[in-house]
Amino acid sequence: MTLIQGGNDTAGVANVDAYFNLKVTLPDVYDQSGYNRPMSEVDRGNVTGAPTLLAAETSEDFRLRSELDTILAYDDFNYVAQDTGKYVFRNTTMTGAWGGGAFTTNASGITTTTTGCSLLTRQYFPVFGGAETYAYFKLGFTGTWLVTNKTIDTGFMTANTSNPYAPTDGVFVRANSTGLFGVVSVNGVEQTSSPFVSVFGGIDFIPAIGTFYDCIVTCGENVAVFWMDMRDGNGYTMMARISTAPGSGAPLYSGALQFGIRDVNTGTTSAVMGAKISRWSVSQGGYHTSRPWVEQVVCAGMSGAQGQQGGTMGSTALYTNSLAPGAGAVMTNTTAALGTGLGGQFSALPTLAANTDGIVCSYLNPVPTTGITGRVLVVTGIKISSIVSTVLAGGPVVYAFSAGWGNDALSLATAEAATTKASRRKALGFHQFVVNAAVYASGGPDIYLAVDDIAVNPGEYFQIIAKNIGVVTTTGVVTFHVSIQSHWES
Repeated sequence: MTLIQGGNDTAGVANVDAYFNLKVTLPDVYDQSGYNRPMSEVDRGNVTGAPTLLAAETSEDFRLRSELDTILAYDDFNYVAQDTGKYVFRNTTMTGAWGGGAFTTNASGITTTTTGCSLLTRQYFPVFGGAETYAYFKLGFTGTWLVTNKTIDTGFMTANTSNPYAPTDGVFVRANSTGLFGVVSVNGVEQTSSPFVSVFGGIDFIPAIGTFYDCIVTCGENVAVFWMDMRDGNGYTMMARISTAPGSGAPLYSGALQFGIRDVNTGTTSAVMGAKISRWSVSQGGYHTSRPWVEQVVCAGMSGAQGQQGGTMGSTALYTNSLAPGAGAVMTNTTAALGTGLGGQFSALPTLAANTDGIVCSYLNPVPTTGITGRVLVVTGIKISSIVSTVLAGGPVVYAFSAGWGNDALSLATAEAATTKASRRKALGFHQFVVNAAVYASGGPDIYLAVDDIAVNPGEYFQIIAKNIGVVTTTGVVTFHVSIQSHWES
């Protein structure tokens, strides 16, 4: 074998340095310069048997492409009752339960045949061509592992509304008597991976009962990828990849999927088994949709028009079906005498002393607990209408409206101190009624104000306040319509 000598710069002879490293000078000539192909290790291949390497993409203008994920929805199951504004729960005999930081299927521990339940988001998540949609969730199992006649699916899916709630489209993780594996369902036709293993060539993965495992399901145009942190010290590991079937024109027919979990007993099971799912999130990769943040959180079920998780479900406004104006009540500045709600319909007897603030409506941002996540209520718009609903005796009545927020006690008399916070105030405008105003007399054009500086912290109040700077009446009723545009922020 010819030795490459050192210290010789003679033409035609290779040269090495004192440490026997070959001295190399790259040629200036383009077609002689050589090149390499940078690759990124996506997965080291502990389970699949070979590392997954992907090259970055460069634009025609020589710039490296990059992308940001857009959060679409998220939740923490830290509350103890269903969030009916965010989820649909269906069941046949089998019960579900909220509590302990998770939603649990088969809470009653039944083994009866032809029973089941499903919990799905009301929101649908799109899958765009050339991009990815991700679901991250914490998944655990209860009872016994590898139970016959049991199927538990968790991830993206659209499902039938009757037992056994079978997915009609979806990309999800499935547990049954054969193990844990990935599934792609296209119009009900399923492709499945092999059961997940602990290490390449090793035994099937066996989850510890009661332990939460971090999972990621990725739904793309051409492939679905399943990841799991098996708590073995290796972090997230690619468990399986399923390519879109050649005969499928798309990875799913519906174009958008819900997120959720399904648990069914297809026969009498050999033992009790269930699943529990903790916090989850869904995000969109690839395309930056540039949707306003407000739109994103509202689509995720966090509109201020409905109660947040763990609180009172339904509308936050006091506006029940077929609500009549009624006889009204006298406003005070220490109680919500007209009713509580984030807007709605409220009727007042204009007999409160002149130039005295009175609370039209009041709403308390729920105090955080282990079952209620502390969220900021962001108000972005206020609208007020008013009419006479019972003829006024006397007047004129002139209401000066204001918004109050931030006080941690209902009373407007709350003083600022080390442990208490007084109401912050913003003037809104005036409505006025002539002397002896008749029924249906309007207080004037609707008051509307767009705002960007009202944030109500957990445990604080938001209130609409009216002060009669005119003349107090002896009888009569004024009915207010109050609309609050708002959303919840984490």
